[in-house]
Amino acid sequence: MESWMNQVTTSMTGNLGETAEQVSQPKGKKINILFIIDELKVGAGTERHLVHLVSRLNKEWYNVMVCCFEGGENEMKKEIVRHGVPFINLDLKKMYTLKALIKAGELSKIVRKHNIDIVQTYHFKSDTFGVMVSKLSSAKKIVSSRRDIGDSKKPRQILLNKIMNPFINNFIMVCDEVGRRSHDNERIPCEKMVTIYNGVDLNRFKFGEVNRSTELADTYDIQKGDFVVGTVAMFRPEKAYNIFFQGMEKAASQIANLKVLVIGHGPESVQYMNYCNQGSLKGIVKFAGYIEDPERYLPLMDVFCLVPNKREGFSNAILEAMATGRPVIATDVGGNAEAVVNGETGIVIPPDNADKLSEAIMYFHNDPSTMVWMGKNGRRRVERFFSLERMISNHKMLYQQMMT
Repeated sequence: MESWMNQVTTSMTGNLGETAEQVSQPKGKKINILFIIDELKVGAGTERHLVHLVSRLNKEWYNVMVCCFEGGENEMKKEIVRHGVPFINLDLKKMYTLKALIKAGELSKIVRKHNIDIVQTYHFKSDTFGVMVSKLSSAKKIVSSRRDIGDSKKPRQILLNKIMNPFINNFIMVCDEVGRRSHDNERIPCEKMVTIYNGVDLNRFKFGEVNRSTELADTYDIQKGDFVVGTVAMFRPEKAYNIFFQGMEKAASQIANLKVLVIGHGPESVQYMNYCNQGSLKGIVKFAGYIEDPERYLPLMDVFCLVPNKREGFSNAILEAMATGRPVIATDVGGNAEAVVNGETGIVIPPDNADKLSEAIMYFHNDPSTMVWMGKNGRRRVERFFSLERMISNHKMLYQQMMT
């Protein structure tokens, strides 16, 4: 699989298919990298990606630090610190205040004191305020990691991005679609962009058949003969849970033994729990809330489903489901269609279409052999293109080439 973004950046990134062990040690001193992120949300995909990255960069090759603008006192911070990575919470919510000037001074001192070679930014505040301060503080290189298609950005935010983008040396796009949107909306030059997909830990997420003979299955009243559709997503508007549950209602009218396992938390969770406890989905939908071990829950599912309608980047949850051997139903938003091959590893449907969702569920329910075949294809695809080792390796190569 060769992406259009990688084709135009071959001279910068070289062969992105190497494994972590094949990347040679940087010559000379260690590379000092400061990661700046707007906030650490528990359970969010970007934060999980950041933890994977900073915890697996070789400490003999790199000195890494993490700086967070707000909300850094939670389990995500604890996990980063457990891996021996220095963590700084700047406690800055608003950029346009006197306090922001004080915090700019603090961030500048960090960059200068630790002789930062590369600053890597995540999200809007880091891509603007963080980039400006890092550039004025003589950071040698700046790379922005773009994680979603940016359709929730306001015109003012796009303008500020356009102003700061020339000061960024390289842009890591989590998928090709994010690259296309960033090029169209912000006029980021293609030669500055490289696609580095998310990676999944193949040792943690193991391929396996559906397994209902567990205490976990009993907890959620999932029987051996049930047909289980599952999802892992935060309860936010862009995740389109309204469409998800409409599709489940349509499927429930045709599948007598349907069970729906929902993993996630967020501001809309109570609303949907009340909805499912009163209507036709009562007793069918099981809410697991936020969990830290999705690898235990995925074997309960026959089919994995994710139906966002905007803002999607490249879903870790989809990769984890594919690694476990679950066929996937996903909307054609962000990089979903780059992860899921329609008709081979799952079914890609239009966003905001409950009818197509229920049709896809019925397709798998009525054809178990195809469901198993697609699940095996998904595991092979993750092994080839989306391993955690490959993701780390690609970052290492980019860092080394930036410093050459």
